[in-house]
Order: sequence, then C-alpha cells, then structure tokens
Amino acid sequence: MTNNALIVAAKSALPSLGNNVTYNDAAKMFLSSGYTSQAGNTYQEGVRLSRYIAVDYSIGHGYCRSFLNGVRLYIWDNNKPKLVAHRTFDCYFLSEYAIKYETERIVKDHLKNSCKVLGLGNATDSELTRLSQALVSETMNTTQLIGHAK
Repeated sequence: MTNNALIVAAKSALPSLGNNVTYNDAAKMFLSSGYTSQAGNTYQEGVRLSRYIAVDYSIGHGYCRSFLNGVRLYIWDNNKPKLVAHRTFDCYFLSEYAIKYETERIVKDHLKNSCKVLGLGNATDSELTRLSQALVSETMNTTQLIGHAK
C-alpha cells in the first residue's frame, strides 16, 4: 500500500474520522477536527497507520487535562481496515507513554490470541513483546513519514 492509499483507505473506512483529517506534528498522528460537547469538552479521533495495522485513538480534552478514552486496533484485509480489538478507558491521562503502552498491550494481546486461534502454538511473552513493540514503532514512524510527505 502506498502512503496515499493508506490515507484514502483510512478516511473511507474509519467513519469516525470524517473528512477533516490533518497530520499533527506534536501528536505525531492524524487528527480529526473533533467536536465540543455542551459541557465544553472536546472529543476527537487520532490515527496512526502502517502497512500492517491502523490504530484509532479516542481522545478527550477537558478543562485542564486530556484523556485517552479508547484504542481501536485494525488490521488490513484486502486494503480495508478490519477491527480486531478495542479497549476503552475512564479518566486515563493522555501522554505519549500512555498511547504507546496501551497500543503495545492491545497489539500483544491480539498477536497472542491469533497464535492460539491459528494453531501456531504459544509464543513466549518476550517474543510477543518484541513483535508488538516493533509493530507499534513502525506504525509511528510510517505515520510521521506520511504526515511530513503532505
């Protein structure tokens, strides 16, 4: 998949993003324009992409803090994202550490479950950790490359 194909696929297949998706250098991800609730909180989606996975983050901005409200993991299935795992959080302060940690955790759990379902045996915890870290790192790097290519 080319960089432009990744962006088009994500925009068309991840409806929560809408059409107003822009790359944010500080967040190192693509961000939707978001919306503001009657309570004054702003909610938006953030996405990181690679040729292997897409990760969609639900982000909330309150009065003085930002929160990670959820993570959705997609794999590419015939150039279309397929939701394979998701997690929601309550009052989880947003940070790059939180995003990386939770993404690695959800990827690792998906890999572990996939090995079992596919009858591939039990990968060791360290193998799963290394692979999930590599996939998350590659996804972050690819997203930055795509964002800066625009």
